[in-house]
Amino acid sequence: MYTRDALTQHLAARSDPDRPVTQIAEIAQRRILHPYLGYAFDRPETMGAGGEVHPVQRRADGRFIVALTGGSVANQVRTVLGDALRAQFAARGLALEPVVVGLAVDGFKQPQQLASVAYFLSLGAEYDAVVNIDGFNDIVLPIVDNYQRGVFPFYPRSWNAFVNRRPSQQTLLGAGEIAFLRRQQDRRIEGAKTSFLGRSAIAGLVHAKQLEAATTRIGEIQRALLDEITQLPFEARGPDMPVDDI
Repeated sequence: MYTRDALTQHLAARSDPDRPVTQIAEIAQRRILHPYLGYAFDRPETMGAGGEVHPVQRRADGRFIVALTGGSVANQVRTVLGDALRAQFAARGLALEPVVVGLAVDGFKQPQQLASVAYFLSLGAEYDAVVNIDGFNDIVLPIVDNYQRGVFPFYPRSWNAFVNRRPSQQTLLGAGEIAFLRRQQDRRIEGAKTSFLGRSAIAGLVHAKQLEAATTRIGEIQRALLDEITQLPFEARGPDMPVDDI
């Protein structure tokens, strides 16, 4: 049955700024520069790492501490790993409580995973196990997001967009339009929550179509910004690395 809550949840999911669309979206998704990891979540309570558990954990009796690192897939695994380990321990009669430390950040690719483990170990973290999930990011992103745009493939994805301090007028205008469209989306979602018409499935369809159009436009702007050719400084492009076969 159609409900206002179902509509607002759907709208929020479709316009979530953390929903990956392109590499520009990744960068705009509450990411901040990090001196050792490249970039991290804007979350002081977890020192920039994913998840809800502070990354610097100490071993203790009855605890099994697992550090999970990788990209977005690892972040999805993190949400179920604790329950899976708890069930396995119980089945084997082990009195252990799993503590899952999420070091993954969406878009991470090697060597960021390795760097994340080394960084938190250097701060005194103690892990009983480390699970690393590599895959798509490590194979595709070095070429698609970096090398094809003149950026060292082993730098964090889209490193140039993080550190380029001389954005063009097109980049500034595009970023401004994206911010405007995001604000419109937020207002439409709020209107769907509070408006009397929010109970109407027809009004909900209109809201959904408006949000979809805004999301499509945001994607178009992001792709145009990605294709913009700029002269990157060394800090943004890194060392040259010719590749014979991509």
